[in-house]
Amino acid sequence: MFWYRDHIFAISRKPGKQQKTADDLTLELAKKHHCSFIELDKVKLKYDSFDLDKSGLIEYKEFEAMMFKLLNCSSKSDLPTNRMLRFWQEVDKDGSGSVDFCEFTDWYFKYFASAQ
Repeated sequence: MFWYRDHIFAISRKPGKQQKTADDLTLELAKKHHCSFIELDKVKLKYDSFDLDKSGLIEYKEFEAMMFKLLNCSSKSDLPTNRMLRFWQEVDKDGSGSVDFCEFTDWYFKYFASAQ
């Protein structure tokens, strides 16, 4: 296990592969955030739990619910609208109106992963 953990990023891509697979994305994100596949899988499970409509993206309403849960807010007044919008603008880097898993991982690891 230790060897695998220490050498996981030495896995080379097969030549001629043009399109990224889910495994390539997972490897890329794990490398970027210096974490294991297992840790990234746990973050993916969280992401999927916040994606209430199972669209593969987190929209603003889902993001609001997620923030209340992550910050243990007892009511909406615990998190002012302007702060919520600031968080939203930070997580939705491309301004698409929804958050994909890559955007989510960058934001989540920045604010929440170290706290847990």
